[in-house]
Amino acid sequence: MEAGPDYPDCETLPFDLKYGWGTGPDIVIDGIHDWQFTGRASTLSANMPVSRGKVTGSTSAINGQVFLRPLPEDFERWVEWGNDRWSFKECLT
Repeated sequence: MEAGPDYPDCETLPFDLKYGWGTGPDIVIDGIHDWQFTGRASTLSANMPVSRGKVTGSTSAINGQVFLRPLPEDFERWVEWGNDRWSFKECLT
């Protein structure tokens, strides 16, 4: 079972579901499409938002809103594996 609103087509999707994206600190949890859960990575860390979708499609409906660029070392590892067009510098252009 899923909770939250259901949107029958792309035209009726709200802006935050259709175009929303962010990185860690600037993600806005609106309460309409997110359960507003918090969690802690360990007893030494502070609480942090843990986005979980409250809309038909559940968390998959909001997952695309978070963008995290891989570290430069990740790109260079791909080059070492034979993907020479995937260097950090190559992907920036």
